[in-house]
Parts: sequence; C-alpha cells; structure tokens
Amino acid sequence: MTAQILQAIPKADEQLKAESSAGAVTTLASGGNGGQITDMNMRLSKLEGAFGEAVQGLRHGQNVVLASQAVVVATVIGLAASMIVFGIYFLQRLDSISDRVNALPSQISAELRDVTKTLAESITAAKQQPPQIILMPQPQLPQPPPQPQPPSPPNIRR
Repeated sequence: MTAQILQAIPKADEQLKAESSAGAVTTLASGGNGGQITDMNMRLSKLEGAFGEAVQGLRHGQNVVLASQAVVVATVIGLAASMIVFGIYFLQRLDSISDRVNALPSQISAELRDVTKTLAESITAAKQQPPQIILMPQPQLPQPPPQPQPPSPPNIRR
C-alpha cells in the first residue's frame, strides 16, 4: 500500500505540473494573494485530492488491522478466562484429593492394628495345647420289656 502511494505521488505531481503550465489560473472570490491561486497552491490542492484516495485505502487497511487485533484480544481474554475457571476447578479437586490423602495414615494404622490383633490371636491359638477329646460310648437306655402277644385264636379245622 505504501509503495503504491509513493508511486502515485510523482505521477500526480507531473500531471499537476502539466496542467499548471497550460496556464490554468483560478480566481478566488475572497481575494487574497491578488485574487489568484498560485501555481504551487493549485498543485498542492490537487496533490491533497490524490492523497485522499490513498488515505482512504490506508484507513480501510487500518480498520482491518484493528478488527483482527480485536479478534485476537477477544480470543486471548477467552482463553485466559477458561484457564482461570479450569484452574479453580482443578485446585478444588486437588484440595479434595489432599484431604483424602491426609486421611490415609489413620485408616492404614487402624487396618494394621486389626491385622496385628488377628495375627496375635492366631499365634496364641496355635501355641496352646489342643483340647483333649475323650470319646465316650453313648449311654444305652434300658429297653422296655417286650409286650406279650395276645393269644391267638384256636385253629379249628374243618
């Protein structure tokens, strides 16, 4: 864009010189400067017009740059906000994990006490003499006397 402007300036200057050498003179209504615009003032006003187009191009480029910068800034702010949110979330998770880790020694010591107690009881039971088992025959209950059978009817033959 800047290179175009630098190329346009000499061309516009040459064109203005050609027009002014042709004898173009403008009269001012307000007077001043003898009622005429000098050759230099006319060339200057035409150059300013030529620069107006270039300046508009630069303004458009500037607007594009500002818009892209706004997008980048919005993206950076969004990323920073999401990092803050996730950072707070993970710090809370870390605190809960820290609490659980701090509770582990008491749980481990309670479990070790239970295991130690169980092992001590097992060792004590293994060292004791096994109880003697005396087998005794089952007592016999007196059996009731057999009941007499009723007499059978006489056998009559016919």
